[in-house]
Amino acid sequence: MDRVALLRRGVVLESATVGYNALEGIIAIAAGLAAGSVALTGFGIDSVIEVTSGVVLWWRLRAELGAARVGPTVEARAARWAGVLLLALAVYIVRSRGVDSSPAIGPERASWGSCSRRSH
Repeated sequence: MDRVALLRRGVVLESATVGYNALEGIIAIAAGLAAGSVALTGFGIDSVIEVTSGVVLWWRLRAELGAARVGPTVEARAARWAGVLLLALAVYIVRSRGVDSSPAIGPERASWGSCSRRSH
């Protein structure tokens, strides 16, 4: 395959990846907020970060195809936003952990957990 065909394939694959990660992020954030799950919400926020980096790669591939002009300024801006999103994720997790945790409360026992244990 020639370079142009490979770049076009990369654009298509990256478009599908960004779409999937965006859907995954929306569902995970909504479900995490509804369930009060810091882990699930954090997973959704991480998907948003993946979408951001995926868009950067998509732009880069499109620039190499000559369909769009993307320079170092755009890449630096996108990298900065990915850093801001990572920092926001860290702040969310630390803040939620401080609010939600209490040494007096232990983990809840799930019914599936007792089924998965091996009897001795």
